[in-house]
Amino acid sequence: MLALGPNLYRLPECSRSPRPESPTVDPAPQRETVKLGERKASWITDAIAIAQFVGSGILYKDAADAAAEHQKEHPPLSDAPVVKLDDPFLILPGWTTRPEKFDNLVAHLLKNPDNGSRAVYLREEKAYSDKECTQLTEVGESDKVFVCVYDNVLSPPDKTAPQIADAVGLIKGVHGEKVDVLGYSMGGTAVRQMLNQDLQKVDQVAFLGTSHLGSRFAALANYVIHRDIKFAMKLAGVNAAHLPAMQWMMPLNPEKPESSPQLAALNANLDRQLENCTEAFNIGSDGFATITLPWGKAEGGDGLVHGTSSRLEGIPGVTLQGRGNKQHGNLPSDTDAFKELAGFYGWSPVSDSAPVPPVAASTFPATGEEAPS
Repeated sequence: MLALGPNLYRLPECSRSPRPESPTVDPAPQRETVKLGERKASWITDAIAIAQFVGSGILYKDAADAAAEHQKEHPPLSDAPVVKLDDPFLILPGWTTRPEKFDNLVAHLLKNPDNGSRAVYLREEKAYSDKECTQLTEVGESDKVFVCVYDNVLSPPDKTAPQIADAVGLIKGVHGEKVDVLGYSMGGTAVRQMLNQDLQKVDQVAFLGTSHLGSRFAALANYVIHRDIKFAMKLAGVNAAHLPAMQWMMPLNPEKPESSPQLAALNANLDRQLENCTEAFNIGSDGFATITLPWGKAEGGDGLVHGTSSRLEGIPGVTLQGRGNKQHGNLPSDTDAFKELAGFYGWSPVSDSAPVPPVAASTFPATGEEAPS
């Protein structure tokens, strides 16, 4: 019999103090009226939701375990080129993502002294020298690597977008207008929201593992939380505080924009977002089975975001193939993803580092055409 532990998706239980308490939502009002796609709430729908939620969590856990095994023989980014940054580089975490997620990426970038001697963490219009944001500092001219830290790891894109704008403003105050941005997972949705609201302009924007069309995970989480199915909630590590972000990421049916109104509005206004940046690029992966459809069908993805959702018509990009660190939670530590970032941002390899070769991956143009198989 399969033994299941709690929190299959390995989500953090709470935000770091002294940040504000997690947002709360009372699931009771929609208990009988909430739907799972087109299915009305019932014990049958409950059973379907539990089976798919747990099944999806097992797939995600297996992918994470496979990535951990891969890292035993292949330390993260150990075979990536050492590069020189052209512009200051700001990393934007996703939903539930803590700053240490990017430790491997930050450490690798700092191997070149030209990129500075430290990372600077930006939170609530202040700069810090530590991930916990307890040691105040000033942004210096030699600082090139930055990580945005949100008020709360559960905050949805409409709450984090202004915080990203503040972080960009701090960097611009020292380095000028050119700031490159990496939006990881929901951090990509948040920076799109920032651009959509004309809060800041940036130079180049890359989206890594960002779900532009929503996810089945969000639909399942929304349902089990509103139905207060404690067994499934415990296994997935979710509660009512996760709902605001999940409602942003509901699966988008292009024929029914009301299925995910926030994403529908964002995608309908892509031109404005692209006007507020110089260039944009998508990076996703498809090596792991990812539940995507109402009957539990899986397609290739990163274990959380399916490949189709990581692509968006109007933004060129690449779909990485294979496994290892291409699982959603490990994408910031994947060498192929790093090489794609280096090529997109124009990071030049240092003289004693290997050049950046093309990655064996399926590419897709800005027209949104499906990647060739």
